Amino acid sequence: RQWCNDCPPGSLSSSGSNACTKCPGGFFAAVQGSSMCDSCPSGTYAEEGSSKCVVCPAGTISGGGSGNCSHCAAGYFAKDSMACEACRGGTFSLGGSCRNCPPGHVSGPASAICSSCDSFLIRSTPDPAKQTCHISGLDVVLAGICWMTSAGCCFLFFI
Repeated sequence: RQWCNDCPPGSLSSSGSNACTKCPGGFFAAVQGSSMCDSCPSGTYAEEGSSKCVVCPAGTISGGGSGNCSHCAAGYFAKDSMACEACRGGTFSLGGSCRNCPPGHVSGPASAICSSCDSFLIRSTPDPAKQTCHISGLDVVLAGICWMTSAGCCFLFFI
């Protein structure tokens, strides 16, 4: 007489099989004796042989049936555990959360860096509404005069 044993949670057995097989990554079997593994929903993951899905850590995402969670690309953030969203202008991200640009810097949407409005001879001021640098016409003229004469006079104009 042969006895059948139920497979433990996180694994399954096909009818007539004498061995248990672990559920693959992204799938789970919650109860003992499962004959199939269920797919993890978006925003969760499961490693091989799991009996449940785990919610992705903050700042990461996953699609359905995922064996792991991943970070968003630079310029994006994880709005929830299911999708990445672009950072708005005036902020930047290296793949985690969006952070404000430092004073005197600007950025467009989905930026990984902020750009400084300062340059060698021409100074400009950031326009927070448009996330652009505004250059004064007088500064351009003064920079041209300084460049054509000597560098010493430039410091007099820009101090």
